Amino acid sequence: MTYGSDERYPISNLNYKVTLIFAGAGFFLGTFISWAILIGDDLGRVNILYLLVIYLILPVASILISTISLIFGGGINLARCLKYLPLWSVEKQQLWRQLRHQGFDRLWFYQCSQIVAMCFSLSGLMVFFMLLLATDVNFVWRSTLLTAQDLIRLLSWLSTPWSFWEGAQPTIELLVQTQDSRIAPQSVALSTYAQWWQFVLAIQIFYSFLPRGLLLIGTRLIILRRLSLHKQNRLSGDSKRHEGKKELLATVVTSIEKHCTLINWGGIPDVIVSDVERHFPRQIIDRLYAGPTAEDSQQSVAQQSEVPQLVLVKSWEPPLAELADYLQTGAGYIMPLDWEQSEKVPIDSFHLEEWRRFSAAQKDWALLVWSEPSADP
Repeated sequence: MTYGSDERYPISNLNYKVTLIFAGAGFFLGTFISWAILIGDDLGRVNILYLLVIYLILPVASILISTISLIFGGGINLARCLKYLPLWSVEKQQLWRQLRHQGFDRLWFYQCSQIVAMCFSLSGLMVFFMLLLATDVNFVWRSTLLTAQDLIRLLSWLSTPWSFWEGAQPTIELLVQTQDSRIAPQSVALSTYAQWWQFVLAIQIFYSFLPRGLLLIGTRLIILRRLSLHKQNRLSGDSKRHEGKKELLATVVTSIEKHCTLINWGGIPDVIVSDVERHFPRQIIDRLYAGPTAEDSQQSVAQQSEVPQLVLVKSWEPPLAELADYLQTGAGYIMPLDWEQSEKVPIDSFHLEEWRRFSAAQKDWALLVWSEPSADP
């Protein structure tokens, strides 16, 4: 008996390969952008206003956009945008559909977005410390419209979260001394320009790294909570079913009496599907695909089939509303399958009972198994 936790609960273990790809993308972007900004101009001067855009405005804006979208819309975030790049294998694309089918896609992509952003921030911090150790980084600021008096109010307000960190607090004197002007260059000690490094470090930590870390922990806890509730609901249903309550169960059949189109629902391996076709060589006339792992075009073709259908499902997956909706427009047989290492194995009695209960509620559909179960549940 196979319990494919990744297939039934793809979010419980995550797809670590995809997560690593997202993390790598964030790390690469962070390294590239941070290096391009922190390396400065020909004299090694770095404009603090550019750093505010990269390490404060962009992180805060992306957090607000992705969080508001998660609550009120479709969950737009960086990870979901990366999903649309034409780089993903068919297996990874099936993961997106499974996540959507399970109802975890928005939370999962939101979680991955935090991982991308944290790796971006981590790489930025690494580049920042490396340049501080190996080079003379001169922090300056340039603006045609803003004055030192304008900036000190803004920077002092932004520094409120780390008011306890005296060395990272901006001062009006430091702003005046480090204002860079090509028209009237000033002679200031190089050590003065370097005094900004603690403020820049604090900006990255408090507005980029820490918020993403908290959101990642919170999102992960929500996902685990939902999985726990789902498990509890299943266990509660199991308990009620064993209290002796009389329920309507579909009759199990072992043969097909009409020609059928085989429907691979949910991405059952081809070796198992071929085994079914060999078992019913005269009755199965075609093979189509439907369910959470099928393309939209494949789903449409399957739904338009006018002949009876043999719908193959994974026995351990609980019947969901999407399958029930699909069955409303057709007729035929539902066949739950279980396997180990590409070899068919008998269906667990609990799973068979669950599918009998589901099939009893589907008009014009019969429950098909390879042979009669050894013990009637």
